[in-house]
Amino acid sequence: MSDSNDPYGVFSASPSLPGLDPASYAAGFGAHDRAPSSDADPRAAFLWRTARPEPDLSGSCDERFIAEYRERGVGIAGAGLMGASIAALFLDAGARVTVYDPVPAALDSARVRIRAALEQIGARPAGAGPDEAERLFDSKVETLLQTTDSLETLADRPAVVEAIPEKIRLKAKFYDRLGQAARNDLLLLTNTSSLRVADLAASLPTDSRAPICQARFAAFHFFHPIARRRLVEIAGSETTAASTVAKLQWLARDLRMASLVAGDGPGLVVNRLLQAYLNESLKLLDEGLDPARLEAVCRRVGFEGAPLRVMDEIGLDVSLHAGYSFLKAFPERAYPSTLLAGLVREGRLGRKSKRGFYRYETAESWAPDAVLDCGAADLERWREVPVEPEFARRAVGLTDADAALRILDAILREARLLLDEKIAPSGREIDAGLVLGLGFPASKGGILYWALATGRLALN
Repeated sequence: MSDSNDPYGVFSASPSLPGLDPASYAAGFGAHDRAPSSDADPRAAFLWRTARPEPDLSGSCDERFIAEYRERGVGIAGAGLMGASIAALFLDAGARVTVYDPVPAALDSARVRIRAALEQIGARPAGAGPDEAERLFDSKVETLLQTTDSLETLADRPAVVEAIPEKIRLKAKFYDRLGQAARNDLLLLTNTSSLRVADLAASLPTDSRAPICQARFAAFHFFHPIARRRLVEIAGSETTAASTVAKLQWLARDLRMASLVAGDGPGLVVNRLLQAYLNESLKLLDEGLDPARLEAVCRRVGFEGAPLRVMDEIGLDVSLHAGYSFLKAFPERAYPSTLLAGLVREGRLGRKSKRGFYRYETAESWAPDAVLDCGAADLERWREVPVEPEFARRAVGLTDADAALRILDAILREARLLLDEKIAPSGREIDAGLVLGLGFPASKGGILYWALATGRLALN
C-alpha cells in the first residue's frame, strides 16, 4: 500500500476493502447499485449508509412535462461559458434549445461558441467518420438552436436553466422579469455553484398558480468542463416540490448524466469539496510551498486538475467571488487568502485573459498549452496583506507526502461535515461527486473510500 514515508498511500491506488475494490466501486457511480449485504465489512456498509431520508419522488416524471419538453425544448439564460456548454449538452441529447442573453456581443458569438462546445461534448455515432460527425453537429445547431434577446420567447419553454453571474440581486431581478413574461407554468432551474437555493427562492412567489414559483424552482448544477464532468447536482429548498426533483432526475437521465440529489446549502456538495481543495492549496502557498511543487504534488496524487490550473480554468474572478461566498458562509474554516484579489487587480483572470497563475496561447478550456507563470516574487506582489514571516515558513520542511496529506485531510474534513449536516445523502454520493464532478482519482475510489481503506478514517 505504502512505504514509511507515505503511510497513507497518498501517491498510490487505494487498497481494497473486503469484497469491494476501488475500481469496481468507482465504476458503479451513477448506477445506483445495491448496498453491500448486512454482513459485509462495516467500512463498506458505511459508504452506503444514508445520512438523511431519501425524498419521496413517487418514482417517475409526469408525461405532460416530457411531452412539452420534447415539443418546445429548454431555455438557457446566459450565453457565457457555462450557458454555452449547457446548451451544447441539451443539443447533443436532441432537445430544442433557446439561448437568451441581453448583451448583443454575447448573443452574436453564441452560435459559434455553442458549436465549439458541441464539438467537445457531442456523442459521435458508432462508425461515423469525422465529416459525418461534423455534419451532424452542424445540423443540430442549425435546426435545434435558437438565440434570442426576448424574455417572452425564453419564457415560452417548459424549463429554463439560469446560468447568470452569482449575485443574488441580479438573479432575483431576472426571475422577476422572467415571471412577468411567462404565460404558462415553467420549471426555473439555477446553475448556482455557491448560493443557497432557499436564498434564491425567497424572491419567488409562494403561490403555485404563478407561472414561476418556489415549488417549481431548484438547483440544476453542472460542472466545467461538461465534456469530462458527466454529473449534475440537484437540490431544492424546503418549498421545492418533490415532483420538481423527479423531473430533474428524468432530465439528467435524458442528458446521459449521473445525478446527485443534495441538501440545500452554499456550494451544495461538490463545490464545498472543491473549496476545501483550493482553500488548503492557497494556504500552503502562503506557508511557503512553491507553486510548481504544489501543482506537481497534486498531479502525483492523481487529481485531474492541479489547484492553480483549476482556478485559472474556472476564472480567477469567479474563483475569488466563490471564495468570498464561502468565507462568509463558513468563516470558522475558510482561509482568507488575498492572492486571488491581487491577480484579478492586475487583470490576470486565468484562461479567459490568457494569463493567471499560468500563461496560455488560446482561450480553449483545458487546451494543453498551459505554462506555469508565477514564482515567489509574484506571489509576494499579489498578496494584498503580507504574510507573517513565521507563517510563511511553515510548509518549507514538508515532504511531498505531507503536503498531499494536508490537502486530502482538508477534503476529508469537509466530507464528514457534509454527512453530519445531512447535505450529502451518503458517503458514496460524496465519493461519486468527487470523482465524476471534480476529477478526483478513481483509483482511490473517493475520499471516504481512501480514508477508510488506509485507516485515515476509523469508524467508532
